[in-house]
Amino acid sequence: MDRRPVRALAQSQIETGNQITAARQLSAIGYGPTGTPHITVPAEGPKKLSEIYREHLARTESAYTLNLDPKAQLHPFCARVLSEFDRIHGYQLDAELKVLSQGATDMGSTQLPFGVQREVIRQALSDLNVLELVQTLTDFTAQATTQIPYEIRDTSQVMNDGVVYEGQPIPFA
Repeated sequence: MDRRPVRALAQSQIETGNQITAARQLSAIGYGPTGTPHITVPAEGPKKLSEIYREHLARTESAYTLNLDPKAQLHPFCARVLSEFDRIHGYQLDAELKVLSQGATDMGSTQLPFGVQREVIRQALSDLNVLELVQTLTDFTAQATTQIPYEIRDTSQVMNDGVVYEGQPIPFA
């Protein structure tokens, strides 16, 4: 007589009982999750890749103009943009880290590496002191881009596509 199926059934019942007991203990101390709770482990690939790029940037002539301190506190908007970039391009960032850790390079790709793009975003947003003066809200779920002109100009008075010949007055727009 084979006892393996009986043992497997008993083991699954024990595991189910342990889960129910844990849920009861958590609810007794006031933990009542809504939805489906899950644990998210942050990926270390983008951080390691960013450290590699910052180490190499520190050896360049323009290192004094860049924000290369890894312990520097980023503006919350900058951190949010970088985390969204990591979420969207996490797979490519991990693949780049694997390629760099193997010592090989891919000469067939003409695209700017995602790690370089991430570092450019970090450098561009880390120096914007104006972010401390304005509220920055970004909807990463938006599907369309809205163009907002700085000013509206009446170009009906501009003749000849704006080409002005010598001695002619420049028309106002």
